[in-house]
Amino acid sequence: MSSPGASSDDRAGWYRHAMQLYSRGQYEQVLTELQALRERNDPLGSMAKYYCALAHRALGLGNLAQGRFEQAEKHLLAAMAEIGRHAELCCYLARIYANTRRYDRCAVKMGLAAEDPTQSVSTWRKLAQAQWQSGRRAEAHMTLTAAMRKFGDEAELHLQKGLFDAAEDRPEEARTSFALAAEADRGRADAYYYLGLAESALGNLPAAVEALQRALSLRPDDLLLTYQLALAARALKAGGKEVVIRPPESQATDGGLHARPLARYVAADPDVVAALLSLPESEADEELFGSLLAAVEAAVAQRPDYADLHFLCSRILARLHRAPTAVEHANRALEINPRYVQALLHLAELYADLDRPAEALEHLQRAVACGADWPDVHCRIAELMIRCNTLSDARQHLRRALQLKPSLQRAADVLAALAA
Repeated sequence: MSSPGASSDDRAGWYRHAMQLYSRGQYEQVLTELQALRERNDPLGSMAKYYCALAHRALGLGNLAQGRFEQAEKHLLAAMAEIGRHAELCCYLARIYANTRRYDRCAVKMGLAAEDPTQSVSTWRKLAQAQWQSGRRAEAHMTLTAAMRKFGDEAELHLQKGLFDAAEDRPEEARTSFALAAEADRGRADAYYYLGLAESALGNLPAAVEALQRALSLRPDDLLLTYQLALAARALKAGGKEVVIRPPESQATDGGLHARPLARYVAADPDVVAALLSLPESEADEELFGSLLAAVEAAVAQRPDYADLHFLCSRILARLHRAPTAVEHANRALEINPRYVQALLHLAELYADLDRPAEALEHLQRAVACGADWPDVHCRIAELMIRCNTLSDARQHLRRALQLKPSLQRAADVLAALAA
């Protein structure tokens, strides 16, 4: 078991071991292994919290399938305490970027927007929400009625009416609206979710479990929904009814859909991605960096001339061992900013890994010319020159490295080996 004050190598080892345990389905051991790491306020801590939550979720779903609803509730509550309602990785990463989000609820502006004949159902719904939140409840209901006349049988409008009815303690009316919403759009998870809650409030537990089960099949990453299903199932079982819950087969979701909100944060503040790239390699890399890649690629599509985003995309691709595509993005970053030192150094390493030392050397030398007159860079240049059999030039760079940092043992060892 690790301790918060352990060395970085130890923490990396514990993290890798925990990811191996997770991949094997050993969820109780995952919780034990990550207990101390999850207290850290850094990327390692963030990922430890995330995988603790997923371990609790997996244990909760297992208990659901076995009819152990009370134990399922405990694990699902623990999962939500770690990461909130959503177990989907991009949603969690987006919350790392922003602790608060601001929404425009100005009823006047929304009213003007709704007057535009080209506006959508969503605009009218937002107007009704704005009116409601400003205390104009009667107007909000009238807006929904007008929208229903204008747009017809739309799930979004039925859903909003049901939410208003529920807020005004009219559960029968709310249930009717939620049922209409689910009928209008059978792929709408939130309609089934609220229908399940309404049925539960009315004491119709079999119908509540059925609706919540349907919602979970559509939105398997929703921890709160899963918890509500466990509550309804436990109440139904306590009443002497047989209950069979079918947990979702996988956590697969629309990665592109979830990546879009994260992409906005990435474009505004790329530093979090850079920090996550400092995590030790583990069996979780494909999920974590696959999600990040989708978000960064979406951000690149929004801002194609932003060199930092191409650089981040290249680093993530390199982490995922997709070197040829990583090279393309690194080169694009340098087309936008030819003096981008970090991109030059990164691209040099990509070329070195691809066994193209001459191109790696060219980019390292460009980096030095752009200001990277650093001992480790000169040492790396010398190592590549030795691969290219240009020994005299390699000695010059090793001497420069030692001039800048006399204690650099790596350079001293290479220079001594050349002299032998």
